[in-house]
Amino acid sequence: MELTDVTNLAIETIFWTFITLIIFDFVDGLFQLWHNQTLVPVRANANFKPVPLTKHDLIAITPQFEQLLDPWELEPEPQPQAIETQSVVLPFPTLRLLPPATEVQPKPPKTKTTKTKSTKTNKQAKQALTEPPRKSRNKAAA
Repeated sequence: MELTDVTNLAIETIFWTFITLIIFDFVDGLFQLWHNQTLVPVRANANFKPVPLTKHDLIAITPQFEQLLDPWELEPEPQPQAIETQSVVLPFPTLRLLPPATEVQPKPPKTKTTKTKSTKTNKQAKQALTEPPRKSRNKAAA
């Protein structure tokens, strides 16, 4: 088996083991719930006697609410202001600016004079211009 097959098998085994444990725990919880209900039935106490109630014992409690005023109809009450607010002005330092820039004159671009460096002499260059081009070897062989 290759390493990938072994890893795949291990992952599947861990996954299904986890799912099986969850199912067994759920079923075990159901059995415990059923077992607890059958062992402890709820019974009424044999010595229990209901207390008879009279009209004096029954008191009807009616909630009493205080009438609140409508906030939209109220007059605004002036708030007492014992302390007058004073504005505080903090002196900030002035910004020091740079002196004005001098105008920069654009320099004309330098033109490069290219001199052709030729290994051929003038005589060879003239001969190359007057001679017909040579045929390629492939055409000559054909």
